[in-house]
Amino acid sequence: SYRVLPSGPAQLIAGNRVTNLAAGQAVSLVLSGGLQKVVPTSAATRLTVYGPSGRYHQYRGTIVGQPSYVINVLPIEDYLRGLGEVPSGWPLEAIKAQIVAARSYALTHLGSTALYDVDDTTQFQVYRGVDSESGSQNAAVDQTAGQVLMYGGRVIEAFFSASDGGHTANVSDVFGGSLATYPYLRGVLDPWDIVAPRHTWYTGIYTWATLERVYFSSADVATYGHLKGLDLRDRDASDRLNTVGLIGTRGVKRVGVSAFLHAFNRSTLTGHDVLWNEMFGTRPSQAWSYW
Repeated sequence: SYRVLPSGPAQLIAGNRVTNLAAGQAVSLVLSGGLQKVVPTSAATRLTVYGPSGRYHQYRGTIVGQPSYVINVLPIEDYLRGLGEVPSGWPLEAIKAQIVAARSYALTHLGSTALYDVDDTTQFQVYRGVDSESGSQNAAVDQTAGQVLMYGGRVIEAFFSASDGGHTANVSDVFGGSLATYPYLRGVLDPWDIVAPRHTWYTGIYTWATLERVYFSSADVATYGHLKGLDLRDRDASDRLNTVGLIGTRGVKRVGVSAFLHAFNRSTLTGHDVLWNEMFGTRPSQAWSYW
């Protein structure tokens, strides 16, 4: 179950039953018990939601509990205040640009599922409710109220990322969509990305024998021989890899770049993400100037 604690007056609505709640009067939402709502009756009331693990966040708007889901229902402008996508210390104009993109993205996902529009993860946009609010973010929302990005008279699906490696990608190379449908999602150079912390990165020095243990099973060794190189030539228009060729002494095993990244990042070599995108390459260790 989830526990909801209102900071001010609110109501618990369960079917036809309405219970008035005072500030600090917690209620439990049993998700198997049918539709339940906690609705603030004052604009100043915020709802703190405690999950089964004990972790909690505070939210504006209404909290709806139903089988399998707890949903925060609120106006889009208040939703934008609770996004956790950029630091509050960024320049205000940068935050305003982010808010316009986020508003556009959210509007294109209204009705995306039968129960909710977006979730609170990177699958859509990171949302933490009141915990993410700041003076600068609220100012950015207020100063761009109602502003969206449009193309051909329609609000665009404004994807964004922390870094693009210096070149964005065509929609067809990322999501499988068509440039005819999304003409604005065309790969372009982005020289400003050079200041991003993850524009350029270094992972480490690895022997072919070490990488072989990550990518070749014993059956692969029997088929392709021992790993001796990587073929990194299969790239899209933005220089992102599509596939990686694992060159053995007797043949080449080709894998999708997503599988290659996942195996490397989850291997005992790292155990976490160090290959951040599909724009990586290799150099002989003796030619690497990092040292």
